Amino acid sequence: MPSSSARGHLRRVARFGFTARPPYSFALTVRKPAGWHWLTPGEVWDDAAGTLFTGLRLDDGLAVGVKAWGRGTVARPRVVVEAFAARVLTAAERRALKRTLRRALDVDADISGFVRLAARDAVLKRIARPLHGMHEGFGGGLWPLLILAVTLQMAPIKRSMTMLHALLDHYGQRLRFDGRSVRLWPTPARIAAAPLRELKARCKLGYRARVLKAIARQLLAGFPSLEELKRMSPEQATEKLQELYGVGEYSAAMVTPHVSFPLDVWSVQIFARLFGIRIPKDRDPRALIPRVARAAERRWGAWRGLALVYVLNALDQLGEKS
Repeated sequence: MPSSSARGHLRRVARFGFTARPPYSFALTVRKPAGWHWLTPGEVWDDAAGTLFTGLRLDDGLAVGVKAWGRGTVARPRVVVEAFAARVLTAAERRALKRTLRRALDVDADISGFVRLAARDAVLKRIARPLHGMHEGFGGGLWPLLILAVTLQMAPIKRSMTMLHALLDHYGQRLRFDGRSVRLWPTPARIAAAPLRELKARCKLGYRARVLKAIARQLLAGFPSLEELKRMSPEQATEKLQELYGVGEYSAAMVTPHVSFPLDVWSVQIFARLFGIRIPKDRDPRALIPRVARAAERRWGAWRGLALVYVLNALDQLGEKS
């Protein structure tokens, strides 16, 4: 694909590719049917070209625009990436970028076991074919995942998205490259420095403004990265994440790099119905979270995290309301 630049815009500084383990669908992995973003809610998807324009920050703070598209087929997949920045990348930055994108694209994951499970599971086999090759593919690092987890606390999806986009509009960074404009997450330093009253008012965050400011300060003071959390045991990583202000069991399960099955008052009702678990009318659905989580582990084992992603992206096919 041709690349162009304009005065004042980021320029192309790298191009490389990844061969993914099949089955792998680039489009389904980075652009989920339910509308979930990949690296930032401010990214742009060109449906006609099958190309995503997005961005991220390296550990040293350098903002990088990312243009990515798929080649080949689900059975013989490849992803091509072009990177744009204000200056030439150092060798270390180039390695870090490739490592981050490789993880975020999930190109090395072998999901053949999940495909076999889905073929015989009564729930998954109803949705597996149209989603064939979809990987989890969550990227962007620990801080963006924490922002997402906090804005989803005690809020419907519509309000959460309003908060997310307000954060990007008022505190994020706009990247312009290859004729596109992408909004990047605010940095922890920007949120830590923002006046609490201003953050609340601009982004309609309520109590979450205080939570995000506290988490930002904790990250700036030194906190394990996703890669470091991955090297811990699942229990250690969960315990560590819950040291962050306002992060409880549900938010930690959303953020952890280990297999998890995060359930809230909305999703627990969906999975209870799918598993045939009755919810008494006079009982808080949240009380069923441990039971439903155990049922998912028995049924789907180590694939329960990916199963959750598939189900939540196919609620229409399953007859569930989003």
